[in-house]
Amino acid sequence: MTEIDFMKYLPDHETLLESTRDVLAGRKSLAQASGMPDHIMKAIFNDAKTAFAAEDYERSEKLFGLLFQLDGKDRNAQIGYAGSLEAQGKFQEALDIYLMQTITTPFDPVAPFRAGICFMELGQKKEAKDAFKMASACSKKMAGEPEKLIYARRADTMLKMFENM
Repeated sequence: MTEIDFMKYLPDHETLLESTRDVLAGRKSLAQASGMPDHIMKAIFNDAKTAFAAEDYERSEKLFGLLFQLDGKDRNAQIGYAGSLEAQGKFQEALDIYLMQTITTPFDPVAPFRAGICFMELGQKKEAKDAFKMASACSKKMAGEPEKLIYARRADTMLKMFENM
C-alpha cells in the first residue's frame, strides 16, 4: 500500500478560510480546496478498491469515506463507500447513500439495485420490490454499458423471485 503524507497538504490560516468559503458556497470540493493532487486521489481510490477486493471492508470503508468527504460529488467514491458499509452488514447506512445516488443519477441501475438488496436485508420487501422495479426500468438506457446493464437484469431476476413468493 502507498503511504501518503497528508500533512503537506494542510493549508495556512488565510488559505483555509478562503477555501472554507469556497466549499460552503459549493464552488469547490474539499479536495480542490485543499489542493489535493489528482494522483493522490487516484492512489486513495485504488487502495480502497484493493481493500474491497481483498474483503478488508473496514479499510475500504475508511478510504472510500475519505474520498466521499473530499469530493462529495464523486459517484464512484459514494458507491464504494456504500458497498463497504453493505458488506459489513450496515444496511441502513448503505441504503441512505444508495437512495441519494438514486435521486442524483436516476437512469443508473446500480444504486437502486443495491438499495433493493439493503431493503430486503432490513425486511422491507415492498420497498425492495419498488427499488428493483426502478433498477429494471433502466435496461433500455444501459444498452451500451454492459457493466451497468447487468444490474438491471439482476433486478429483473429479483422481481421474478417476488412473483414466486
